[in-house]
Amino acid sequence: MGKKKSFLVYFDWRESLELLTDAEIGAIFRALFRFAEKGELPDFESRVLWVVFNSLKGHISRDLEKYEEICKKKAEAGRLGGLQKAENMRSANET
Repeated sequence: MGKKKSFLVYFDWRESLELLTDAEIGAIFRALFRFAEKGELPDFESRVLWVVFNSLKGHISRDLEKYEEICKKKAEAGRLGGLQKAENMRSANET
């Protein structure tokens, strides 16, 4: 999905996850890691796991969009700062 090396886990996920067994929670988290790293969707047979996964992956997708937007803004700010620095150096050399 991107270069991001992490994803957030929210406390409000607990309510959904507490309804699952430990094995199901493990399956959800393995699937969330694959989704966050590679954009891969799981192959759950359980509709319950799909419902929980889909609600949690929405958080990850929104967070990734925010992260990518921040990266774009920082890259643009860096580019503009570099252009300004180059302009200042040109001005200094002309005098």
